[in-house]
Amino acid sequence: MKKLLLAAAFVACSLGANAQVWVGGSFGLDFMKPDGADKTQTTFTIKPEVGYSLNEKWDLAVGIGLTSLSNVSGVKDNGNHTEFGINPYARYTFANFGKVGFFADGGLDFGVVSPKHGDSHSSFWIGVRPGVKFAASDKITFVAHLGQFGYKSVEDSYTDFGLSITNGLAFGLYYSF
Repeated sequence: MKKLLLAAAFVACSLGANAQVWVGGSFGLDFMKPDGADKTQTTFTIKPEVGYSLNEKWDLAVGIGLTSLSNVSGVKDNGNHTEFGINPYARYTFANFGKVGFFADGGLDFGVVSPKHGDSHSSFWIGVRPGVKFAASDKITFVAHLGQFGYKSVEDSYTDFGLSITNGLAFGLYYSF
């Protein structure tokens, strides 16, 4: 039993020795005009995040996001609504080329969608978001996400499953301690 506890302590210390905490966030802005729609749909997202780098390949993080949508076609009140959510995820960096790295974030989103007029609904998303990062220095990293592959469900409203590469562009900045 002592050997098992000693081994567990060794693993925990070795993970902690390479760990780095980072804070930052991302924002996204998207404009889309569906065929036949009178107005352009606008989506604005801001998501502060805090993360923990386990090693050069793996990060664990959580973001708290706020998304505002307007002029969503086919939805009453012009589809104006906001969504507040929490997003825990794991990031795997699968390729590094000097200061540039390519990664995939696998995670969940738990949220509440609040229309301008009407009742709020819970939302759930699970999926993968690809991205690229650029380490400007040891402390500053720029990040960009483009698209996603996953499943989303909004209570009493809709479900969506698939690959989206035309929207979901988000830019971020992280500061590592």
